[in-house]
Amino acid sequence: MSASDPALGRSEPRISWINGWRRTHHGLRLQTVVQHGHDTSMEQSAASLLLTRSQAFDNVLGTFSGAPWEIIRIQVDDLSRMLSLKRPPGGLFRRTVPQSRSSRHVVFVAEGGSGTAYLPAALLIRELWLWSADALDALLTPASLELFLSSSCEHEELTLDACGPFARARGANLRRLSWLAQCSDARDSWASVLTYANAEVLSIRLPRASMVAWGIGVRLRHGILVSRLASSRISFTLPIEGVPMRIKGRVTRCPFPPERMSDPQPDFWHASRA
Repeated sequence: MSASDPALGRSEPRISWINGWRRTHHGLRLQTVVQHGHDTSMEQSAASLLLTRSQAFDNVLGTFSGAPWEIIRIQVDDLSRMLSLKRPPGGLFRRTVPQSRSSRHVVFVAEGGSGTAYLPAALLIRELWLWSADALDALLTPASLELFLSSSCEHEELTLDACGPFARARGANLRRLSWLAQCSDARDSWASVLTYANAEVLSIRLPRASMVAWGIGVRLRHGILVSRLASSRISFTLPIEGVPMRIKGRVTRCPFPPERMSDPQPDFWHASRA
């Protein structure tokens, strides 16, 4: 059966899995498993794939044995306490994506009343730190926080200065910058992405924060491997709220956390079999 067979639903190649990072002469790139009909190949993709894609993998007939999509509610009270799989993630789905047996893409496990959710690191990196292309550029720049984010005490008040790729942050993303400036666990989380990438591992050290989201994915033997997160809400506490931030000579205050909202509802389409 060819990749253009209508039974496959789509004729174009699709990414079945991100295996990890690769260091190349052109910088860091992602190693991806690409589905061509019933065949797969290992290819390299730009780092921007993490930013532009909302899914960690595609569900193609032949991948995951045509398993149906399922939706799961995910609630994690402290991301920093969430554990990763103790065995290589390829062990979860080696029968369906053989190349994933050697995967260097870490998968985290969220246990809850709705069941077990397996969360690929790519999704968590996106939710935590990839609010724009500028943020991705900064994330993959060595010592980016020291270069582009600084703090000072003016009139006995903490003031933050943002420049470079951070200078275009707006709204709620300013609060993420304040988090990075004030909390060591957030800084460690940010820096860990590049540290792991230099070791060709796609992973992250998770910060102290809570997350509520809806996940869509495929059911495996012991839980759901999540491909997409939707309506996610990440909450964290800042030592000092409403800190002034100076950007291009203009001073604005970082927004306060939003008032507690009702449980988010999934905003993706209804799950259906590919």
